[in-house]
This record gives sequence, C-alpha cells and structure tokens, in this order.
Amino acid sequence: MLKEPTELIDEDQYAPHCRHDDYDYVCDVGALEPGSSRTFEFILSLGEPGTGSVRLRDVEPRTGRHDPDPSDDRAVVRRVSG
Repeated sequence: MLKEPTELIDEDQYAPHCRHDDYDYVCDVGALEPGSSRTFEFILSLGEPGTGSVRLRDVEPRTGRHDPDPSDDRAVVRRVSG
C-alpha cells in the first residue's frame, strides 16, 4: 500500500481512516442515505502482471444495511505507468 485514505484528526494532522491487518483494510463508511455513496482512494503497489482485484464486503451484516447492487463489489486494479 503506497497511499491509503486519511482523515483530519487535528489541525494539519491526519491519520489513516481505515484500520488494517496485513492485506485486509476495514473502512467505516458511516451512515449513508439511500442512493448515496462514499469513495475511498488507495494507491497500490502491484507486482507482475500488474493487475489485481479489490473485494468489498460488510464486516457487520447485523447492521441491517445492505448493498442493493452487490455485482459492483469488485474492482479491477491495473498498473498505470508514470
């Protein structure tokens, strides 16, 4: 991981927004209104062949929240030169 989402914790001080253990990152989405979304930007270091994947899942399914379109819970990661 080269860069992960951060949040302002004090004036001019930032801390990681997501907690992690090895390759698993857990990011609190917070309360979202229906139809709303939240974006987290990561910069990854990939080995060959320069592709990977990202998988999203609810770590606390008891919350009653659900994703109305689970087909988009994966994202392809590609290496960008430069």
